[in-house]
Formats: sequence, C-alpha cells, structure tokens
Amino acid sequence: MNTGEDTQGLRKILDLSRMISVFLLAMHFYIRFFQMFKSLEWNSEITDRIVGQLARLAIFDGWWLAKFAALLFLAISLLGVKGRKDENISYKKIYLCMGPGLLLYFCGIFFLYLHWSDSLLIGLYCLVTINGFLMILAAGTWISRRIKQSLVKDIFNSENETFPQEERLLENEFSVNLPAKYNYKGEIRDSWINLINLFRGLLVAGTPGAGKSYFVIRHLIDQLMGKGFSMFIYDFKYDDLSVIAYNCLLKYIDRYKVKPKFYVINFDDLNRTHRCNPLDPAAMTDITDATEASRTNFNMNQYHDPSYGFNLKEVLDKFNIKELENPKEREKLEAQLKNGDRPSITVEKNGEQIKLQVEAVPRYSQLNMFAANGRAEKREQFLKEPSLNKAVTKSKGKEVSAGQGLGI
Repeated sequence: MNTGEDTQGLRKILDLSRMISVFLLAMHFYIRFFQMFKSLEWNSEITDRIVGQLARLAIFDGWWLAKFAALLFLAISLLGVKGRKDENISYKKIYLCMGPGLLLYFCGIFFLYLHWSDSLLIGLYCLVTINGFLMILAAGTWISRRIKQSLVKDIFNSENETFPQEERLLENEFSVNLPAKYNYKGEIRDSWINLINLFRGLLVAGTPGAGKSYFVIRHLIDQLMGKGFSMFIYDFKYDDLSVIAYNCLLKYIDRYKVKPKFYVINFDDLNRTHRCNPLDPAAMTDITDATEASRTNFNMNQYHDPSYGFNLKEVLDKFNIKELENPKEREKLEAQLKNGDRPSITVEKNGEQIKLQVEAVPRYSQLNMFAANGRAEKREQFLKEPSLNKAVTKSKGKEVSAGQGLGI
C-alpha cells in the first residue's frame, strides 16, 4: 500500500536523478573547455583538484559518453513526473519538440568545426546543447503525462477515493446489523453496518423516497423484535411500518417470555383503532406522574352536559338533517355524538336525499361529515342558509384535524 512517506521518497529519488543529469552536463562543459574557463579565471585551487580527479573518470572521456549519461539520468527522472494537466498535448507536439531537441543536443559539436573565434564557438556549443536538453526535458514530461493518461481508466478518481470498510459481523444482545456492499478499488465487496449500542440514539436522514424505511427501519424492527424487544412506532405513512411490525410479531411471538399485544391508535379512522387514555389514573403511580401529565397535556375542554364544550343543538340546526325532524331521533343522534360515535344521517341537497356519517368536533365547535366509503365531504354544501357559507369557509383551516396513524 502506497503511503505519503513512499511518495515523498520516490520524489526525492527523481529529483536527485535530475540533479545528477544537470551536474554531468555541466561538468562535461567545464572539463571539455577547461582552458577557456581558466582564462576567464573561473577556477580555484580546490576546484582544479576536484575537476582533475573527475576528469580521470571514463564517463568524461570524449564528447559523447557524458552526454549519454546525462540523458539517461534525465529519462529516469521523468518516469514519475505527473506533468501539468493539459488536454491539448498531442503526439505531433511531442515529436516536434523531441526531434529538434535530440538534434540540437547531439549535433552541437559541429559548430566547433567552424572558423570562428574559440569563445564564440564554445558559447554556441553550450547554448545549443542546453536548448536541446530543455526541449528533451519538456517532451519527456509530455510523454510521461500521456502514458499516465492512457493507463488511468478512472478519470474522476473514484477508485482512489474508496477505502476499506468493516466486513466483520459484530453482534451482541442489543445490536442491529445492516448488510451492505461497497466498492473498493473496482471490486464490489460485502460489508456490515454494525449498530452496536442503539441506546445512544440513531438518526436516519434522507430525502423522501431515498429508502430510509426499506434499507434501515424495516431491519431495525425485524432484528429488535427478533431479540425480544417491544416497540412504540410512529407510522407516518400508515400502515407501512404497522404491517411490518405486525408480521414480525407473528414471526417472533415464541421468543417472548411475556407475550406482547399489538395495538393501533389511528386518528384518521376512529372506527378502526384502539382507545387509550393517557390520563388514566391507573398509570399514575405517584404525584410526580400527575404533575408531569398536567404540565405536558393541553388544557382540555369540559364536554359534560349541558354545555358539551359547545352548543351542539345550535350547530345541528344549521344543517338539513332529516333525523332532526323527529324528537326521538334527534335525542338519539345527540346522544351518539356526545358519546364520540359516528352515526348515520340523511341530508338533503338539491332536493335529493344523501346518506352520510357525522361526528362532532368539540375543539372547533363544528361537525365533520363523511360519505359511506369514508371520504370526507364539505359540510358547507349541506347548510340550510347559503349566507353562512362564507363564514364557515373562513374557519375551514381550523376545522379539519390532520391526524396520522400510529402503530404500537
């Protein structure tokens, strides 16, 4: 596995190779034209001794060996060069730079055959050779870049951003383990998301439809109920999670020492729900429970006779309800509404009699009406006086309570 230290070490080796290449070429110039540099007094006793020892090496014997050695070390230094990112690098551009560079680098010696002054010829030789060296360096850098681009298939660097993940299954009596898959260097591997201690809390965040319930919540319900836990589930999309919880209860019922029961509190359809009393005195074992209940619960209206929290008779008289014409049926209807039932009524609309169900909403001093299939109906269309439509429509936003299903 490549680390930062390995990369830094490789970079140092490449930099050293480039420095050796430059050093060999510089010493080639200095040794070949030592007499000129000496006449310019570009020497000292110490440098003369060092140059004398280096001149005895076989690599500086002649005109070509030192230049080949400098070119070899330059090529080594270009192996790890990334180069500047440029999409316009073409092979034609590389050839046009590499060819003239090699030509200038090796053919500069022909200037020495001209009948000009020695200092001018030496200067031309060094200048042409250095230009050829720099052109070879540039072309070599482009070649290295082109080779790396051709070898890299992951243009967005996705593979280098992957990392090893937990592949062990870590279980305990409280854990939840979610199976997963991940991509590591182009290979799809199996992994586990181990939630060792859910008592610390778990937050599942995601956009609608992202799969929070399918990939996480359903596994939580299944595995925790399989380990004998009871649950309080708020089912926002009733009855999705409630069905999962009920099936898991049937599946794991034999694992419970105390057999649990399944209850559903559904505020949308009161005909298909259990009842519970959050203020049941039996659930308040001490004064602290009663105090907390009084602080956390809403102030409740008094729904006892004769007020019932609002004037039920006055509200009923606003609608064309046929049962109100008979005193006995009227008394029975009022008793059913006070009891929280949803009795059937007959209303008249445009001369036509329609069967509906009605329920009292004491909190908003109104009635809710429903068709036989349970679909809510607008109460305003059944009023006796059309002039009341505007006033009733104003309070429409307050009248309908948008309760949600709650599976327990």
